[in-house]
Amino acid sequence: MSAQPKKWEEYTHEERKESFNNYAKYNIIQAIKSKSAPWLEAKNAKELQHTRPFNAQIGRPYEGLNAILLESKQKELGYENGSWITAKQANFLGAKLTGEQLKQMQGVKISYIKTKEATKVLDKKGNPKTKPQVDKNGNTKINPKTNKPYYDFVYDIKELPAPILETTTLYHTSQIPSLDKSRLKELDLSLNEPKDITTNYLKGIGLTEHTQKQISNYLQAQAGLERYRPLPKPQLDISQNKNQENTMQR
Repeated sequence: MSAQPKKWEEYTHEERKESFNNYAKYNIIQAIKSKSAPWLEAKNAKELQHTRPFNAQIGRPYEGLNAILLESKQKELGYENGSWITAKQANFLGAKLTGEQLKQMQGVKISYIKTKEATKVLDKKGNPKTKPQVDKNGNTKINPKTNKPYYDFVYDIKELPAPILETTTLYHTSQIPSLDKSRLKELDLSLNEPKDITTNYLKGIGLTEHTQKQISNYLQAQAGLERYRPLPKPQLDISQNKNQENTMQR
């Protein structure tokens, strides 16, 4: 009997990293072919931020490879902004997404490093414990539709023995009509990461050096709130081509 394929939960950190890099490489190549890769066009600082993907629940812009994958999909499908959210976040904000609906929606996989494990705390009857949500002043948040408090589950959070790569799927908010749009956040550039960012992870994806540089420059300009200009196409080495032709003619 052939061995059963490993489940995601059984993957090591390095195996998960390789799997996600393959996913990223495929989508980046497709974006280049379809001309939906955002780094192929020059943009001023304002244009660069206007299309920036962000977490619609808190307004924080996405960074790095995740931002590249999301923005490429935005351009491909013609989305007017960078407002993205998970299915769980969407349901928390009023949507009623079903498994069948999610199958019909266009999602983008992103990655993050998981350092903690959260499990729901259960009461004596085995039901998940909840607690009312409070605002920054400590006041209970009330749902205006039901006039009852919003509730959160209570979690027991523990540190993992070692960090591990995890993935989740994001959906553009325009795909979710049932969302309570009044509870969505706009892009908040005050939550932008520091200007000096690293893009060393691009080397492990298997892209050409030229594409790596283009993406790196694009992300640096975006994080630095600067303008962006694509690199010129690499020039062919004419002397090398002639040597190859001469070799073929012998």
